[in-house]
Amino acid sequence: MSPLLFYLTTKWFSLRLPDNGKAERKTIHPFWSAVQKCFKNHVPGTGSQVHRDYGTSSTASPEWHLSHIDGCLSSFAAFLGITNRVDALQELQSRLTKRNNAADFETACIKKAIQRGTLSDGGGR
Repeated sequence: MSPLLFYLTTKWFSLRLPDNGKAERKTIHPFWSAVQKCFKNHVPGTGSQVHRDYGTSSTASPEWHLSHIDGCLSSFAAFLGITNRVDALQELQSRLTKRNNAADFETACIKKAIQRGTLSDGGGR
């Protein structure tokens, strides 16, 4: 059983009947008792531990990114009432240029390339 589900169903959340003024004294709803019984054989600390992965590596392909960008571009254009792709790309470029400078963009690219292990020229041009 998942330690996370055990914790959530026994310690963090419960469904109770409105039969008492104090929340901790309210009777556990019969449905919730049935849910908790699903985890009755789990003894905390004996199963696998739950760990969060803070990794930033992405396995998305360049094709996935292009597809995502294309979808975002059409949404961006539609929001502005633009239907011509060339006009949409020009407006996008204009707004991105105003949003951050070239050095900030290069720094972000270098950082992401290092994280992915794809930096090929040492970061300089």
